[in-house]
Amino acid sequence: MRVTSIALASLLAGCVTDDRQARLKPYIGQSLASLAAAVGSAPSASYPTARGRTFTLNGPALAVAVAPGVVAAGGCKMQVDTVQSGGGSTADDWRVVEINASGPC
Repeated sequence: MRVTSIALASLLAGCVTDDRQARLKPYIGQSLASLAAAVGSAPSASYPTARGRTFTLNGPALAVAVAPGVVAAGGCKMQVDTVQSGGGSTADDWRVVEINASGPC
């Protein structure tokens, strides 16, 4: 029974990841401001990278049912890779090139 539950949780995690990536794909090429407004979270951290800057966005903590009778606390966390597209330093001046997300986004 335990092996079946683990296999089912792994299978469902793959479905969630595919669904999450499909929902986030329209934001590729958009401004960081657009993505932040859509997910309701401002960047909490950033660091420079070779091609631009990576921003971290953290969603609210949620309780998620991962299997029957098993609830895990967590939240959405996104690492958003961007390139500078304007002359300033606001969220409108950074274009999203890749989104790596984990948790319930």
